[in-house]
Amino acid sequence: MKLLKILENRNRCLKKISEFSEAFLSRMGSDATPDLAELESFEIWRNNAIKTLLLYDNHIKVLAKTLSTEDKNEKFKVTVRNILEIGENFIYYIKTIDMKIIERIETEKANLLKTLVAAEQSKKVVNKFRSEIVSKSGGQLDGKI
Repeated sequence: MKLLKILENRNRCLKKISEFSEAFLSRMGSDATPDLAELESFEIWRNNAIKTLLLYDNHIKVLAKTLSTEDKNEKFKVTVRNILEIGENFIYYIKTIDMKIIERIETEKANLLKTLVAAEQSKKVVNKFRSEIVSKSGGQLDGKI
């Protein structure tokens, strides 16, 4: 039946998303500074995959409306439930991977902010030191290091 094939194709798409997300997470690594250079391409791929899922969902809705009463027998319903359950498991797993990816990005963001704050504080100290030396020398630098 065509609806079952579309549901299974949707699950294959979810499986690809989970595998792609796993691979991205592993490339991010667990070291102190993950490589976030691939983030944009990951987002683009992921957005396209979600659009594909939406197309599957719309197609499934259309096909479900055309089912006859005979088609909706108990065996069919059980098969659909099983396929949908597999899909839900993929979605849960994808959400788990996404949370790990977000956690890594947030950690890197916090580290970058700490680095920026430290750099700004160092800049202020250097500027204060320079302004004190220049004002004591009457606006002239003495040439000593």
